[in-house]
Amino acid sequence: VFGRMVEDCCKEENIDYAVKIPDEYVFNILFQIGKTENDQVMASDLQKIEYLNISVEENADLNFLSYCTNLKDLQITCLSENAINQLNNLPTIPSLESISLYNIFLDLELNEDNIVFLQNNPSIKYFVLDGILLVPGVEEQLNKLETLRLGSNLNVDIDFTKLSNLKHLDLIEIEPYTLAMH
Repeated sequence: VFGRMVEDCCKEENIDYAVKIPDEYVFNILFQIGKTENDQVMASDLQKIEYLNISVEENADLNFLSYCTNLKDLQITCLSENAINQLNNLPTIPSLESISLYNIFLDLELNEDNIVFLQNNPSIKYFVLDGILLVPGVEEQLNKLETLRLGSNLNVDIDFTKLSNLKHLDLIEIEPYTLAMH
């Protein structure tokens, strides 16, 4: 608790301080900020990141992303069946414009319960979904998007007419006759 109080105090006073990065993300973060494994990751370092590619597992701690206040593009690969549920723990990132979700081997779906991260990040306008099934009921959360790219998605069965702000719909690698067009 005291550690969080110190962090909150430092945030308010703009004092730079070290941020604990979960082990599974340290290499990516150090690479992005140009530091070595012996260096501390400071809050100011995370503020410089505009693009990040991470892999998420079932119990992923994504809180460090709240320090990435200039992050514009986030790419996430889901590594476990419950990884997609961890996305609801994605903090609000005011500058986040683009998010891409990838899945290669798992049977994953994006539904009303695990798409809350889009509501928490209303600045997202560009969304890529590859290998993850979209199910009916997610249209309201997708409504603010301007660009939606769907790749390797089978049986996309959502009502695209409800996506009133959509300017670009890109259907890549969709198998024939799996998408009903109106």
